Amino acid sequence: MQFPGKGEQTMYEFNYYEQMKLAEQGDLDAMFNVASYIIWGDQSSPVEPKAAELAVRYFKANAENGDTDSMLDLGAMYLEGRGVPKDEKEALNWYKKAAEHYGQRACRCIANYYRYDVIDDGTPVPTADPVRLQKALDWYRIGAERGEENCIYELGDYYRKGILVPQDEEKAFDLYVQAMRICEKLENERYLVNDSYSDVCFRLAECYHYGIGTEIDLEQAREYIQIAKKETKKRLDNGDMYGGCLYPRVLKEWNAIMAEVGF
Repeated sequence: MQFPGKGEQTMYEFNYYEQMKLAEQGDLDAMFNVASYIIWGDQSSPVEPKAAELAVRYFKANAENGDTDSMLDLGAMYLEGRGVPKDEKEALNWYKKAAEHYGQRACRCIANYYRYDVIDDGTPVPTADPVRLQKALDWYRIGAERGEENCIYELGDYYRKGILVPQDEEKAFDLYVQAMRICEKLENERYLVNDSYSDVCFRLAECYHYGIGTEIDLEQAREYIQIAKKETKKRLDNGDMYGGCLYPRVLKEWNAIMAEVGF
């Protein structure tokens, strides 16, 4: 296995060598840090088998201690087949365990599991299956009640497009604004991954550009699309398949808005 050298700082901003020593001594926080770096530190490259085994062991040790972040990471590993054989049922089991423990973002993982299919190249594609769409809607509502920003803006998409609910663009816009308020708070939490920020900015840019649920405001649209462009590019560069899929749509919208505001 190849790991960062002694004293080298990672994107997670900790000393990996020291964290490895603590993890070997049974420190659960260090185990989580090491496992997270192994699996998600460079998503553009495959995970070495021995490193993946270590990450699974460390995540499971934390999960057995009730840590919902580790449950969600295990679920994501099985859903994507990253470091482990792809197993969607096992992924869902871990997501539901996290939801039972009121894990932050657990509901979004379950809802997105039903809402999207992930094809062979890793691209998430919205489902047209009404049964799955309903299950996703149910979990988005639960997550929205728990304050999960991803569930709130996805619920907004249901109202914006009239999926299983009466179409209501104003309600959709209000939900996007609610999600943005949470995202802005998360931006101040430097160690939390705020991957919903780009998605919400993109949706608000569209709303202000086309007058969806609010009045047209090209200056607001420009501000939000610039943030979305920057954030989705970072996700794309980090191997985030969801961010990577969103980037072309964001870029197209950015070009359209920039053309209208005269840039």
